[in-house]
Amino acid sequence: MSDPPESRSTIITILSIAHLLVFVVPGVVTNGPFPPAMDVSQNYDEHEAITIVDESDFTLYGFTGAGTAEDPYIIQNLSIVSNMYCISIDLSYEDVHFEIKNCYLRSTADYVSCVYIRDSLNFSLNGLYVEDGTHGINLEHCQFATITACRVFDAGTNYRMQGCEYVEMESCVSAAGTTGIAISNTDMSEYVSNRFYSNTNLGMLIEHYSHNNTIYGNYFGWNVPLLEALEPEYVEDNGYNNSWDDGVSQGNYYSNYDGSGSKQIQGDADGIDHFPSGLDDSVAPEIQPVSDIHLDVDEQDTTVVAEASDEFPLTFQCYLDGAIHDEGYWMFNAVATEVEMTKYGSHNFTILFTDAAGNSASAEIEIQKDAPFPWHIGMAIASAAVISALVLVEIRDRRQTS
Repeated sequence: MSDPPESRSTIITILSIAHLLVFVVPGVVTNGPFPPAMDVSQNYDEHEAITIVDESDFTLYGFTGAGTAEDPYIIQNLSIVSNMYCISIDLSYEDVHFEIKNCYLRSTADYVSCVYIRDSLNFSLNGLYVEDGTHGINLEHCQFATITACRVFDAGTNYRMQGCEYVEMESCVSAAGTTGIAISNTDMSEYVSNRFYSNTNLGMLIEHYSHNNTIYGNYFGWNVPLLEALEPEYVEDNGYNNSWDDGVSQGNYYSNYDGSGSKQIQGDADGIDHFPSGLDDSVAPEIQPVSDIHLDVDEQDTTVVAEASDEFPLTFQCYLDGAIHDEGYWMFNAVATEVEMTKYGSHNFTILFTDAAGNSASAEIEIQKDAPFPWHIGMAIASAAVISALVLVEIRDRRQTS
């Protein structure tokens, strides 16, 4: 394997210095940038699954760029829901630069990855929102890759790195999977300021001879094993010579850290985080105001959109007149749910947001559906009014003639 360029070493050094800066929000320990909220108003272009095995395929799909460091091929602003790989790239180590950014990707099939990149180098993944699949983002035998501000929910293994070198992963989210990230035979990589939480096995698993990786500034919280008899260790290192802090003052944050001394990392590597910190979140999600909805008599379908923010978003539940209407993972800052309203009158709609630490907040709105005008009653009233008027006229005429 070739050595990394000097510029990459310089970038890593700058990142190491930058992440010594820590700020605290009341009730939750935080550090570093958080992945940006998904812009639900953006119109993503629906696209078929993408398979690239040669540089010419980028052009055949119509993606812009020249494949150079200055002008990489760009795959962006796509929504791909597929029963196979959403994006599969195998470039056999061609010196081709590319970037995948700002996409929503979901695989509904078993035993496949949403994003599968093999034997490739010089690429970046930025701002991807990925759910489902056996693996969310899966890299095999890749070099010089950066993964930034991505969110992966509800995959078997949310992120997987196998046989890779010089991977930089920063400010990403991995939640509600089986394993937050699995790293095997992967060396000389950095994992900084990511959030691994609410996974049912481990937040991070390092195995199979992985060495000389650096892990710091990450948040490992509330990763609870499916088997209640197991203690939630959150991380495991079976590689060797991996650093669980920056060597100066910054380690990682653990919701199960008791606050006493260094933290021994589970596994055969005898890893130690020399500067661990506790992770405590007591802040409930913050919900933006939601307006009531008025439906005319001939309107039946509507969409309720609620926005909420939290450091560790997890689930939402919607209730219509007290009965569960919709539920799922709160992957983005906004949740949109369709409502079919067939009954007239006033209805209560409640949406409940819950974060990984169990903090919750709810918002209620009224959905008012107009009833049709009761024409039979109106006709009866009108008829009575006409009859009354005729009677009054008759009475008046008789009085005038008497």
